[in-house]
Amino acid sequence: MDPACKALSPAVNDPYTAIQAIEHMGVLFAALAVRPAGPLVVHDTATGTAVGVPARTFAEHLSVGIGPIRRFGASEPTVMRTLLRLLSTTLYACGEDPDRWEAIECQMNLLTAAAERETVERADLAPVHAEADALRRAPAARRAGVARHEPANTATPESAPPT
Repeated sequence: MDPACKALSPAVNDPYTAIQAIEHMGVLFAALAVRPAGPLVVHDTATGTAVGVPARTFAEHLSVGIGPIRRFGASEPTVMRTLLRLLSTTLYACGEDPDRWEAIECQMNLLTAAAERETVERADLAPVHAEADALRRAPAARRAGVARHEPANTATPESAPPT
């Protein structure tokens, strides 16, 4: 997250580096999506004691990881679209967990609202909206029992350029 935020600072203004950092974060969030998150209770079988270990929930991890980048990069549609792709990847990885879908949807809504508020050229929002629409359909389809999700930028044989 730090490299992305620094790349988006007014002094640096390097969206490409931010996008690269977000792509790396996508790998981390996909790995996190399949793991338990939140507070832990650790038991010591030798002494019979238990200790509560506070830890972030999945939703908190998303908020901490995406929030600062969203705030610094809201005016750059390519950054917003990359964050939405990160959420798509994370959604695909998290399997059938409606609580995690809800956390992802919350971040998607925040990203879309920030992009709409901060993007100067309205036409630049089309790819952001397309990515958000694809992401929005995925949890709804899963709730309806369809387990397949394709990000907005996935090429199909029909849409692939001729070779």
